Amino acid sequence: MNSETLSMIYGIVLAGSAATGLTGLILLHREKVGLLKLVQNEVTNNLEYLKNLSITDDRALDYLLAPGLKSRAWDQSSNTLAELVGEGNFEFLVSCYASLSILTDRLTNPKVADDLGFEEHQAQIKSVISHHWLAFDVCQQETSSFRAWSKGMLVSKPIDERSQELDEEEEEDTDGRPEDSVQTGSRINIHGVDNPDQAPRRSPTGE
Repeated sequence: MNSETLSMIYGIVLAGSAATGLTGLILLHREKVGLLKLVQNEVTNNLEYLKNLSITDDRALDYLLAPGLKSRAWDQSSNTLAELVGEGNFEFLVSCYASLSILTDRLTNPKVADDLGFEEHQAQIKSVISHHWLAFDVCQQETSSFRAWSKGMLVSKPIDERSQELDEEEEEDTDGRPEDSVQTGSRINIHGVDNPDQAPRRSPTGE
């Protein structure tokens, strides 16, 4: 076997190894995107419920709606996402569901005393909403897509196609979603917020 044949064989082997490695990376990316989309859908659903909590001092409606707050997608995918998502962004997802767990335990677990006053109750809900928006942004960033809900229809665009629209929107509307961002790495206290009057920028339905 001459050197030219050997070189050809080595080239084929290397090309095959590279193709196998690339295929593996593509499959991992697809798995991450799929899991994050499930989490993002769950986060969006929770935001719809959260915006209707603590509307009045009567907590009966909150007790009725609280079981609609879900964490199933996160519970089933968190171990895998811990290996696929960057550490900083993963912490935002953990904080989101940690804050949700504290709230749902208080509202749905009869063994947990619901002894918060109305203002403290409101502050906790707004903190959970803030954490959900941060988790939403993480999912958007990690999957490189923008998801918007309009009359129940899902619209997706790559982030780079929406960046200018988002910048313009943020300039016009600065009193809503938390100022903390996934880029800054800043955190929100999962038990409450410094400014209880701070409200989420907008709901996933655009209302």
